[in-house]
Amino acid sequence: MHFLDPKNDYSIKQVFGNEKKKNVLINFLNHILNKEESELITEVTLLDPRQAPHLKGTKETILDVYCHDQSGAEYIVEMQVLYQAYFDKRALYYSSKAYFQQLDAGDDFPKLRPVVFVGILNFDFTKEKDYISQHRILNLKTSTNSIRDFDFTFIELPKFKKNKDELKT
Repeated sequence: MHFLDPKNDYSIKQVFGNEKKKNVLINFLNHILNKEESELITEVTLLDPRQAPHLKGTKETILDVYCHDQSGAEYIVEMQVLYQAYFDKRALYYSSKAYFQQLDAGDDFPKLRPVVFVGILNFDFTKEKDYISQHRILNLKTSTNSIRDFDFTFIELPKFKKNKDELKT
């Protein structure tokens, strides 16, 4: 049997961005994001992965997988195979673009919903030892999280060292 390379953009879109396989995306997000029972994602709606520019002269972006859950939170799942020196800026750009595009002229700010970015990376990105790292905006003095609408999770594949026998899920 021959399998698709899971690090390929096409494969990511077939596995996670497929209307018929939404349960795979839901299970992946719930597991990777350590969702508590009360906050589990139970439904996703796949969105158009093309983020067209709202302003003349701004950059169009095409995401691998873009969806929102039953609460309205938006999720971006991006596979990056090749090292990119400014991947942090790319993650921030994609997330902030998804955030500001939620409002139309005249909409009020309470309409804004959280944006969760999940980057699956085939290179070392952080200085963390663990292969999964989660990032939020925190108060540097108290480590409290008052600005809650942005979450970033990075899965660094080279740091995943388990062999087949060690896998449980």
